[in-house]
Amino acid sequence: MGGKNFKTCKSRLVPHSIPTSITETSSYGNLRLAKPIHNLGLNFGIEALIALEGTLLFEEIVQAKEHLREQYDLLCPALCCSHPDVFQPELYTWECFLWACELWYSNSLKIILTDGKLKTCLVPIAGLFNHSLCPHITKYGRMDPATKSLKFSLSRQCREGEQCFLSYGNFSSSHLITFYGFLPKGNNLYDTIQLGTSLIYLHLSHV
Repeated sequence: MGGKNFKTCKSRLVPHSIPTSITETSSYGNLRLAKPIHNLGLNFGIEALIALEGTLLFEEIVQAKEHLREQYDLLCPALCCSHPDVFQPELYTWECFLWACELWYSNSLKIILTDGKLKTCLVPIAGLFNHSLCPHITKYGRMDPATKSLKFSLSRQCREGEQCFLSYGNFSSSHLITFYGFLPKGNNLYDTIQLGTSLIYLHLSHV
């Protein structure tokens, strides 16, 4: 069970975060690349946001996009101005920046490298692990210097042919929709409801 070599694990990986059948084409110099469209909350359009107004999900999406926009405004225009030969303005647009952030959020994993440091990485294939409220893998993946492979220790048994799940973290459903693009099945213990002070006062006054 513990410390299985990922390359030899016979459990199934079924991607659900990125529907690669839905793509848009972007130009990069003489290349035209098909980019998968991420169905994350970060990518919700105006109509969807209007429908969500007043919900915790709406607040999380708006706050996340405002934060990313601030980061973009601080970073990309200055780089394009200082080094236009490297950072070409037509490539480093807000839309491309947001797309890259969506890719990073929905596919990155925290891995313990051979030096013992915990780093966030994009890992091909391993990034296809799906989230579950009752995962098989609850600890960080670790690079094995002896075999030069990435290993994941199982916290519970995973039968051959069964999809192997890990935990993306102790996140609320609104966070998972915003940054990963899906709603977990079952009761999420990390969902919260914000209560205004007026409701708390009203309750206490009737005790």
